[in-house]
Amino acid sequence: IEGAQKVLFNVTHDGTLGLRELDAAARIISEFVDDAANIIFGTVIDPTVGTKVQMTVIATGFPPKRDRAFERAEDSRIADLGLPGVASIEDAELPAFLRRNIRSLGALNSVQETAGAKKG
Repeated sequence: IEGAQKVLFNVTHDGTLGLRELDAAARIISEFVDDAANIIFGTVIDPTVGTKVQMTVIATGFPPKRDRAFERAEDSRIADLGLPGVASIEDAELPAFLRRNIRSLGALNSVQETAGAKKG
């Protein structure tokens, strides 16, 4: 129910449940839902349930979320291609000729650093 904007919950009990217990249940639910959530509750007294308490919660209005499994699948697809110089999704979005230039510049910088160290 985390992040829900609308919640309906119902508590069925034998009639011995007090307002304090109902309030505790409502507080637990309100901790997990959106701060501005509309929470509606009801109660049913049913002597046939005995000492059991039955709670039904219906929540809706969840914020959109990107599926982490989908993100992992994108990463694994790129890794499975075996493209040289592609270590992440961001690298895959960079054209190959730019990736090559970046690698060449990195190699050039390390050669220049090595040559400078030998002169000094």
